[in-house]
Amino acid sequence: MFFGEIAGLGNAATWACTSIILGGLAGRHSALRVNAIRLSSGALYFLVVVPLAGGWALFSGLTLPHALALGGTSILAQAIGDWLFVVGIGRIGAARASPISVSSFPLITLILGALLLGERLTWPILMGSVLIIGGILMLVIRSPIPPEDVPVPGSEGLKSLGEVEPNASTQARPPLRDTLAGLGLVLAAALSWSGSTLWLRVIAVGVPALAVTAIRVPCGALFMLLLVTARGQLSLRGISPRALMLLVGAGVFGTGFGSMLYIIAVQRTSAGLAALLVSTSPLWTLPLAAIFLHEHITRQVLLGAALTLGGIWLVLV
Repeated sequence: MFFGEIAGLGNAATWACTSIILGGLAGRHSALRVNAIRLSSGALYFLVVVPLAGGWALFSGLTLPHALALGGTSILAQAIGDWLFVVGIGRIGAARASPISVSSFPLITLILGALLLGERLTWPILMGSVLIIGGILMLVIRSPIPPEDVPVPGSEGLKSLGEVEPNASTQARPPLRDTLAGLGLVLAAALSWSGSTLWLRVIAVGVPALAVTAIRVPCGALFMLLLVTARGQLSLRGISPRALMLLVGAGVFGTGFGSMLYIIAVQRTSAGLAALLVSTSPLWTLPLAAIFLHEHITRQVLLGAALTLGGIWLVLV
């Protein structure tokens, strides 16, 4: 009981740890290369784990179309959704795009899960959703967020796939046309992440979580490697051994183990509830950011944390 919910919160916690590592590297390295190294490390993690857990027997019940569909969920989230989000940041800035994404992703998933999959929406879940989304908004609406460290929960990883202008979140208010276009792009990204989660909820049933993740993560890594190659950034030049070790650790822990927790959450609970719980990563980032990044915790942050915790309690009771 509650195994799926605990896995969802575990995914949020592992992403919080990953965010601290990535936040410490932000501004010093290309976001594109950082994400490629992280995802590639996660993919290599499965080359070690899968043989120890049964090897090809894990995939025995999968047909080729089924495996391709599982890979398609990764492309939908990490290729299409992430790309739309990055373009949206370029239009309206990270400080505006992040709150929109972290609130719309779980909300869209809850609604579509109820309409398309018949998932149950009780009053405690609805009230808890309001508290969690409100709390997350209070946690992320602070000072402008660095473009390479935007907390977005849609596809279990860093969403900065390309280079964003360093002052994208602090420049003058964009024209109305750009604002509307940016809003549409960010909402489209959230819809892509929600679609990926709902698709997973349907096709990942009965498939070992390790097998699902061992297909999805390499697909995301392959996409990233093709992207960095096309941009001429397939190199480790300028990345220190310490930074490389941190990125590999983030890939193994956050992308490898954390992504498997995400799949368990989707499989063991509803898509909407899974999306809601994995979106709480800003809450778990608070103590880590205060300790390791020396960030100041304000009353607004404490209130946001209290609302989020209250919402989590409501959806779990």
